[in-house]
Amino acid sequence: MDVSQLVNKYQKAQALHQAGNLYSALALYEEILISAPLHADTNHYAGVCLYQLGHYDAAYEKVSKAISLNPNNPVQLNHLALIYIEKGKIKEAEMLLSDARKLDPTYLDALANLGMCRIAQINIKMLLSCLKKLMHSDQAT
Repeated sequence: MDVSQLVNKYQKAQALHQAGNLYSALALYEEILISAPLHADTNHYAGVCLYQLGHYDAAYEKVSKAISLNPNNPVQLNHLALIYIEKGKIKEAEMLLSDARKLDPTYLDALANLGMCRIAQINIKMLLSCLKKLMHSDQAT
C-alpha cells in the first residue's frame, strides 16, 4: 500500500470512528497497521476503538504501543489513563493524567479525568471507612 492509499484509509477510518462506526473504523485501522505497524496515531485510535468497544486489554496494548512510539502525546496518555480507570487502576491513571497535564497544562480532558480519579479515591476511602464502622458495629452486637 502506498502512502496516499494509507492516508486515504486513515482519513476514512477517522470519519467512520467519529460517526460511531467502531467496528468498521477498527477494521481499517488494522488494515493500515499491517502496512505501517509503527504508525503511532493508527495504533492510538485503534486502541481507542477497542476501549469504546469494551476490549480493555487489547486497547491497552494498542495505546501503550502508540505511547512507546510517541511518548510526549498528552491525548494518548489520557486515553491510556481511561483504560486504567476501567481496570480499577486509579493511582496509575492519576500518574498518567498528571504527566499529560505537564505536557499540556491547557488539556481539559486530562484535567477532568484527573478530577474523576481523585473523586474515585475519596469515594473508596469513604466506603472503606463505612465498612470498618459496620464491622465494628457487628462485633459489638
